Amino acid sequence: MGKLYNDYIHSYCLDKERDKEFFELVGDLYFTEEVQGLKIYPQHSNINRLDHITSVTYMSYAAAKRHGLDAKQTVRAATACGCLATTSTISTKFFISYPPHLLRV
Repeated sequence: MGKLYNDYIHSYCLDKERDKEFFELVGDLYFTEEVQGLKIYPQHSNINRLDHITSVTYMSYAAAKRHGLDAKQTVRAATACGCLATTSTISTKFFISYPPHLLRV
């Protein structure tokens, strides 16, 4: 299988120690109560919103690393995009209270 497929499969079994570099770039966003709270929202047929955001963010990270792009900006943008797309449809209160550091690179 191709690299993208391998990244996709890996994105569903991430480990804080094994994938330390990834979590160092996005951990301050990813482990917030707001982002972790996305587990309760369904996405597609059998995953939740947090799983989806994690997968897309990891695949973006892997592609950025592979092509010599800025992995930090990539993972933070992917996380923010996934979260803001979610929050804008969930509730205005949640969107307004979202952590201001989310978009900082």
